[in-house]
Amino acid sequence: MVKLFRALVFRHRLEKQIRLADERRRRTGKKQFVINLGGRPLCVSKERIRQLVAQKVYLPGVTVADIAAVAIYKTR
Repeated sequence: MVKLFRALVFRHRLEKQIRLADERRRRTGKKQFVINLGGRPLCVSKERIRQLVAQKVYLPGVTVADIAAVAIYKTR
């Protein structure tokens, strides 16, 4: 029962972040990704991911392409 509840909550959060990504793409024109961060879906722009990689937030050797490859959702 707990697994079902967690899955429903995750699905709701995911759908919300996908709507947010589509809206940001429409407003700004920047490519958006929905990634799983800390067990929660999060909408981030490709530009922001580049900044985080440059600041060495991710492990050495991780590139924007690596993060984009594992993204749950990508805007066109």
